[in-house]
Amino acid sequence: MISFIITVFIIADLAYLSLIYESTSLVRLCVAGAMFLVVAFIYLIIRRKKIKCRIDAPIILVDANKKVNLRIMVRNNSRLITDKIKLQLRYSDTKRLRKKWISLYISEYGENEFTVPVMLSNAGYYEFEAYKCHIYDRLGLFYISKRFTSSTGLMVMPEIEDINVRLGERIRNFYGDSDVYDDIRPGRDSSEIFDIREFRDGDKVQRINWKLSAKKDCLLVREDSQPKACPVILFYMVKKIREKGYRPEVYSKLLGRISSISFALMDKGCPHFVVWQSESRGTPIRVRVDDEESFFLALTGAMEDSVYMDYEELKKAYKEKYRGEIYVSEIYSKDDRLLLDGEEIPEGELVIN
Repeated sequence: MISFIITVFIIADLAYLSLIYESTSLVRLCVAGAMFLVVAFIYLIIRRKKIKCRIDAPIILVDANKKVNLRIMVRNNSRLITDKIKLQLRYSDTKRLRKKWISLYISEYGENEFTVPVMLSNAGYYEFEAYKCHIYDRLGLFYISKRFTSSTGLMVMPEIEDINVRLGERIRNFYGDSDVYDDIRPGRDSSEIFDIREFRDGDKVQRINWKLSAKKDCLLVREDSQPKACPVILFYMVKKIREKGYRPEVYSKLLGRISSISFALMDKGCPHFVVWQSESRGTPIRVRVDDEESFFLALTGAMEDSVYMDYEELKKAYKEKYRGEIYVSEIYSKDDRLLLDGEEIPEGELVIN
């Protein structure tokens, strides 16, 4: 729009000079310039209404220092002659909101697809936004701006380290309420049947299933299931890139350690909850981690939707939401350190007794 204003002032000066010097040539030049300005303005207004833009990431999860191509789709609904536009991308990089202008040439009616290579070094959740564009006329002298609301997320995965995990008896034999049951060991929960087997010496008579025994013509005993409750709570307290006080190297390392511990517990057969304060819901969210699918579900959910909250506040909010729940140990971060029940967790090792 600045170029429009400058051109208006030039035409106004020409009109003033033509009046002073009574020059027919200056009058014609002034009229031609005004007509050109009006035609260019109408042309840009039409193009502005006919152009739409959206941004998309072909994949959501990427490794650090690995290039990924973002896709930018510009839809041109006008059959007028088209040309260059400049698109502004915005994204968070370390402590600052980065802005990047890219030039695109719209040559076709309908969908025009472009790719923008991106490489990120620190783990975390990044949001890319196609913020606005400058639409130019055929001569490239004038442009008009248009804003968009399209955005896409990209998660840079932390590196998973090998951690030696040792679990004590309280963790291995933890008993609590759960909807998930052990498929290897029987237990004491009579609401779920683990197995039906033949009667053995030492079995209680009360456990005999008389109906099945009558059908099979032998004494059969019902074994109850063992709920696989979560003895460990892992509080996810990693600052997002856009949050105040974010330090990329420190929090990337912290995110890597949290992910490694969760993966090691899962690999050791220790179910646990990953808990974070949800930015979208304003309440603590927890995801149970039993396998790789639930591990990635918890990690990506926390990276995308979490907002930083102090440990004491997050624990209090969690206790209020899940009243009466019991567990053995809790893992959380404080001053960029990972703690297990108040004790700092050494590098490469985790012992929960």
